[in-house]
Amino acid sequence: MLFLSFCSAAVYAKKQPRLSVRACPIIFVLLAWVTNPAVATAIYSEDFTGFNGSGFTANPSAGQLDSDFFRVTGLSDGNGVFGDSHTANDFARGGSGGGVSTGGIYAFDISNGAVVSDTALGVQQTGSDLTSGDISLRLVNQSSSIINLLEIQFDIYELNNKGRSSSVNFEYSVGDESSYNPLLFFISHGAESNSASWLKSAQSVSLALLNWAPTEALFLRWSFDDAGGSGSRDELAIDNIYVAEMVAIPEPDVLYLFILGLLVFGFRGACFQDLFDQSIR
Repeated sequence: MLFLSFCSAAVYAKKQPRLSVRACPIIFVLLAWVTNPAVATAIYSEDFTGFNGSGFTANPSAGQLDSDFFRVTGLSDGNGVFGDSHTANDFARGGSGGGVSTGGIYAFDISNGAVVSDTALGVQQTGSDLTSGDISLRLVNQSSSIINLLEIQFDIYELNNKGRSSSVNFEYSVGDESSYNPLLFFISHGAESNSASWLKSAQSVSLALLNWAPTEALFLRWSFDDAGGSGSRDELAIDNIYVAEMVAIPEPDVLYLFILGLLVFGFRGACFQDLFDQSIR
């Protein structure tokens, strides 16, 4: 950034005159590149289209989720295991638009009665199901390099048809599950709504200095528990999970930026003429 330093020093050398856009247009080109932009490379995405609440297995049929990726723990029927088959009872409560009372995992239609349905991975908590409990997503770095920066997005839906609120703690762990780190915390509404409909809360978080090595696992976990109130619990759902690696674009060569600035502002010598004029006043 030698050129940037030179321009700044020259402009303010005599009586510190005011710097105008014409005085040194290349400065603005350089400043635009000081913070390098980044591009996203998708690693994983899931919108649960086709999921019908029929459970988890390592070789999923239509309507099931892959247990190599997803695991549910904290159900009265036991804890799920990555790679195992869990296709009955609490693990597979089927599809619903909401208003259920039996605890377990559902495929909730969160479209609020729209012509086109929208399915999400749903949870109905009870005293013996998912209170507390969690849904975990396991991803493996299948690239050949260490991943340090991630962008994670997902939506939480709630159907506030009961009087007790719930909490969702979103956490991550790299390598194994010996230590989870908190990322986001969500609490559903407390007082029951007489005309409840599915409410969306978009969530987004960045993970930096991750040091996620090739072939290593990354665990993302949504942990559920009671947050307040009394009585039965609202339905919750997770949808539109998106995980992407963010890669910074290398900063262009200074000479390239100088040429670009001349092309943008024209070869009128405005920059150096103004510098010269102001320096002799």
